[in-house]
Amino acid sequence: MSIPFAHPSGQRQLGIVSDAFRTKKVFQRKDRHIVFVCGGPVRVRSRSMRYRFLKYSQKSLSQYRFFLAEAATKDLIEHNEPQFINLVDFESLVAQISDCIILFLESPGSIGELGYFVNTKETVKKLLVINDVKKQKDSFINNGLLDKVNEKSAFKAIIWLDRGRPDFLPVKKRLETRLPAKQGKRFKFEKFSKLRPQQQLYVVFQILHIFGALRFESLVYCLKHIFEGFVKESRVRHLVSVLVSIEYLERAGDDLQYFIPARKAEPFLEFRNYDVRDLRARTINFFKMHHFETYQLLAETAS
Repeated sequence: MSIPFAHPSGQRQLGIVSDAFRTKKVFQRKDRHIVFVCGGPVRVRSRSMRYRFLKYSQKSLSQYRFFLAEAATKDLIEHNEPQFINLVDFESLVAQISDCIILFLESPGSIGELGYFVNTKETVKKLLVINDVKKQKDSFINNGLLDKVNEKSAFKAIIWLDRGRPDFLPVKKRLETRLPAKQGKRFKFEKFSKLRPQQQLYVVFQILHIFGALRFESLVYCLKHIFEGFVKESRVRHLVSVLVSIEYLERAGDDLQYFIPARKAEPFLEFRNYDVRDLRARTINFFKMHHFETYQLLAETAS
């Protein structure tokens, strides 16, 4: 499959996009929060608190994007060549991307995740732990690991719920007070490999939002040329699978190898005093002239 942007007109288009990232005022929005949810099983009719919380969040916390590592892992396995997936490394990436990590302490696996997140400087600050009120007694977990959460986390303290009939209102209030919508900070242009994982996620979605539809190879090509440097393909594959699983991206095309932004998904980055729609219009015209397959797909998905 040819890369459409190898054409001289494509190179000019990538240069214009690169210049926009370099010279315009770009800010990270603070009203696009991703929340990583860990805990018990999420199969249908499960009695786990995690499953019941996700059901609750559909109506009561629709302003957040709740994310399960299992969903992105499923997308990776189903749509890529068979490859070894280091689940610890992948979960670490997911934790770095997230604004908050909600951990329902209700399974052996979740206890293991608690130990991992607590001992990682960046993740312990994002950790919101929910535990069964019946387990409020002295133990290694309560006196050691959970004490550390209460000491280090921005989402402290531990929330204790009745596992039989959990009321998730305290979780809702905690998220609303600790993840407020506020002025975002300036996005600093760097080579892709120098950006933090969360910023890499923002950039991947922004590129797809500008270009409308790209195959994976073309996405990597764009990232390399716009941000001038090495791009680790496995990292990009993980990022797009995360975006698919939080319903920011959809797979399209006859072979489902194109990525397109979901209709209601808005960018994580904001270009101030600059109309990004001009970049999108230029791109559509480029595809019409030089890569009609993509142009047709854009026309089909827009209708």
